[in-house]
Amino acid sequence: MRAKRIKDSLNASTINLKEYEYVGYVVTNAPLLYTKELNVYEYVCNGHFPMIQILCPYIATYSEPISTLQESYYGDRMEKYSIVTEYHGTNGINGKTVYGYTDLTSAVPPGMLGVSALPSGTGVFKKISGGGYEGIKGEGKGYIVPGSSGDYFSDAANPREVRTWGLDFDKDRDAFETSGQDCGGAAGSLCYPAEFWQVSIRLISSPALVDVETYSDHGPEITKNLIYEVEKKLAPVSIYSIDSKGNIRIEKFKYPVDFPGITATDTISAGIKNLISKHVITTPIEKSVFLQNSDSSNTRLISSVFTAYRPDTAVPYKLYNIPLEAPIFNFSPAGVSGGAVSKDSRYNLRVYFSQYDANEIYWSNRK
Repeated sequence: MRAKRIKDSLNASTINLKEYEYVGYVVTNAPLLYTKELNVYEYVCNGHFPMIQILCPYIATYSEPISTLQESYYGDRMEKYSIVTEYHGTNGINGKTVYGYTDLTSAVPPGMLGVSALPSGTGVFKKISGGGYEGIKGEGKGYIVPGSSGDYFSDAANPREVRTWGLDFDKDRDAFETSGQDCGGAAGSLCYPAEFWQVSIRLISSPALVDVETYSDHGPEITKNLIYEVEKKLAPVSIYSIDSKGNIRIEKFKYPVDFPGITATDTISAGIKNLISKHVITTPIEKSVFLQNSDSSNTRLISSVFTAYRPDTAVPYKLYNIPLEAPIFNFSPAGVSGGAVSKDSRYNLRVYFSQYDANEIYWSNRK
């Protein structure tokens, strides 16, 4: 069932009308099932002997789709479409919004499941004379499904999958005891034990990561390309885009796992080591922004922020930035030297998160 029209009315007058159009039916899973084969056991006399068991299978039909164990983990099998258009006003007189979706099922590597349709973009259009539409603004997303050099089913260190076990358990029949006397015969009994069954399914999913973002708003389209190191973390290590002057803008991120071999006990080093021990992987420690000329030359730093964390709990402790009167060409990214975390000497303390409440929510800071 799909919405065709939504109308808001006040005193019998329509004040808001939306109409919908659906294109490109996407089948992301198996077809919907409304029937299921069931077994019923009947017991009948066989002469003067104890009753014998007869299996009577039949097909049961349900009013709602049947959900399997796999679907309870991977989601429903609702109807999905690649494009849904929302028209504002009768026949879109006030414009329209177009929503796009992409089906990543074909991108899933062998042995992996659980990737379904995801939003691929939104476009806003206005109605123009002549009956057509003109784009006002829009945004889009592209995705990748990370692969693996190891075995999906045995590589315990593979960060690109989520694995668990699903258990389905049910009773096939109840216990039944019968005697020859039930059929007019001599004493003597026969017992049919109850039967149960269970199914164990290893449920494995592969994440879908955004690797392209586009955006436009009454002007040229801006594209961002996100680069990952999926062997270490499922967060971008750099983001590339082009600014309005044609310069290449590069955002670079450093995360706790990018600081291996910490042995020092100073506050900054201990704070990052604590994040690693608590498996806080995708919280940025350092974010730096660079500009390059259109030919990738003249790389210079235009901003950088470094966040220190408390050594006892995973909350920010101090925030540093580099005050820039002019671009910097000799920036030193944060790293580990001699077992201690090192950062560029031009960082200045900007914010000190001095106090947190019992829920680790800060309520006092000093600059």
